[in-house]
Amino acid sequence: MCNLPFPIGDNLIFANEKNEMFQPVKPQVWLKHVIGNYDLKKVTVHAFRHTYATLSFESGASVKAVQEQLGHSSYKTTMDIYTATTRKESNEATEKLAKYLNF
Repeated sequence: MCNLPFPIGDNLIFANEKNEMFQPVKPQVWLKHVIGNYDLKKVTVHAFRHTYATLSFESGASVKAVQEQLGHSSYKTTMDIYTATTRKESNEATEKLAKYLNF
């Protein structure tokens, strides 16, 4: 049994208390407000999908799970377009090679 305060399933990211979709522009307005108030780098709401995919993989999530969560028909879209290599992953790759080469 799940003790989450919301049902699991087709939940929206930006929803009201009734799990109904906000006006599509609402999250963009919120983000613009936060960026302006805190002098942050300008990003789009859509950029958070890319961040989600990248951090999900870094945390160990499977390709198939993230592909399905993002609603992509192909894992290639998820991997080729939505993910990026993080500094942590680059450092780990370098450390693995150094260990393999006995440095």
